Amino acid sequence: MKVAILAANTGQGHISVMNSICSYLENNNIYVECFGDFYEQLMPSNKVLSDFYNLLQITSLETCRVYTQMSLLENKDKFDELYSYWYEPLNHFFRKYSCDVIVSTTPLINKYIIRYLKEVKSSRKFYIVVTDPFIPMYPGFAVQGADCYFCPNIETRALLETEGILPEKIIVSGYPLHKKFDAVRNDMLEFNKQYYLHSGKPTILINCGAQGSMDYLSIVKRIHVDFREKANAIVLCGNNSSLYAICKNKYPDFIILKYVDNVQDLLKISDLCITKAGANTFYECLYTDTPILVNGVKGFLYQEEGVIQFMEEYRVGKIFLDLEELNLKLNEMIEMETLNIMRGNIENLNIVNGSIKIAEVISQSGVRQKT
Repeated sequence: MKVAILAANTGQGHISVMNSICSYLENNNIYVECFGDFYEQLMPSNKVLSDFYNLLQITSLETCRVYTQMSLLENKDKFDELYSYWYEPLNHFFRKYSCDVIVSTTPLINKYIIRYLKEVKSSRKFYIVVTDPFIPMYPGFAVQGADCYFCPNIETRALLETEGILPEKIIVSGYPLHKKFDAVRNDMLEFNKQYYLHSGKPTILINCGAQGSMDYLSIVKRIHVDFREKANAIVLCGNNSSLYAICKNKYPDFIILKYVDNVQDLLKISDLCITKAGANTFYECLYTDTPILVNGVKGFLYQEEGVIQFMEEYRVGKIFLDLEELNLKLNEMIEMETLNIMRGNIENLNIVNGSIKIAEVISQSGVRQKT
């Protein structure tokens, strides 16, 4: 069996989900090819759009939010015209890369691929992995015509059904995470020691996102001023070398890191995580029983707005909308009693790794496995 997993390089979430599913498929002896920048490589104009989106994530989340909302205003009457630009690139790609199963982790490509596969009478199976766990979700996931839809929770399942997706085609798999989240390290004590964390203080993990948003500078500064005596702090600067250099220079008593591929280990030694409402980091926290303090200072992207209702309903953390609220809510959350209550609430959610179920279904698609 040959499986192609397609993503878009908008942030890092869709690519992370792609890699997560791949990690379990390869365990099942399935031949997998991953295309993390499928959307961008298909047409140069797509790359321009993604690059602009990624730039806004680093420099201005407020503008990024407006940009995302504008992209939702696509005129449905223009679909035939837009598809005419997609047809040849899609045809070229699928002639070049043969596969039995196509898995999409991004909403940006689904309606075009579904129409293409129908027009060429392809026998390939097409699966959509919904990576938006909150309501509303980005519209491109609820597109009729796929063979199967994997979604992270019952709320997104209900939303797919209201959009006309047949219930028998929907599987509540859980949110897909990498197999390393299920691995057990035998050297966690030594791993912990390398960061010289004070054992008598809670540890705060500040995740600035894969792109490394400069908006976190004010947050790191406030925590350094008001909490450096009360807590340990680890700052993940992502791929933003400027953010890393500034934090490394100004806050030598904090642990400052660039983009890491072992965030699961850092979450396991942290008592809480400060992060934006992105689905990937959010579910990484839930899966490791790590309470979440969500950064809402610059607002939320369209597909993140539902985090407010989620936090109110399940009480797995708190949200701060300004730096004064950050102080107030962080003071509450570093109390061990509060942390334990939130950890219990997370455990009650029974979060599972969706990659396991997704890989299982794909593996049983009835096509030969590699030898």
